[in-house]
Amino acid sequence: MSSEFVTLTCHVVSAQPGHYALVADGDFSQIDHHPVVAWQIDSDGVAEPIAYGLHNASKHPVLFPNGQVLDQGNKLWPSVFEWLADLRAKRDARKSKG
Repeated sequence: MSSEFVTLTCHVVSAQPGHYALVADGDFSQIDHHPVVAWQIDSDGVAEPIAYGLHNASKHPVLFPNGQVLDQGNKLWPSVFEWLADLRAKRDARKSKG
């Protein structure tokens, strides 16, 4: 049996304090903040967060020290409150459709 190994190269840089991956509970009443400890930079230059205590942090929005929230689709909210309001509005719209 032959096996092949692929070598992947990525760069990891330390994150500055104050960055958090956000995880909201089901009804958006509580948010867990997971400290981003590093950024993984892929070959295209895209930075993905590495967060303490959270698997797949890149699938979660990141809170920046200036209060802005950025999701994996590059949508930016000015604050956690506006991010939550948007999530709740989307949830309510889905509920009203049935």
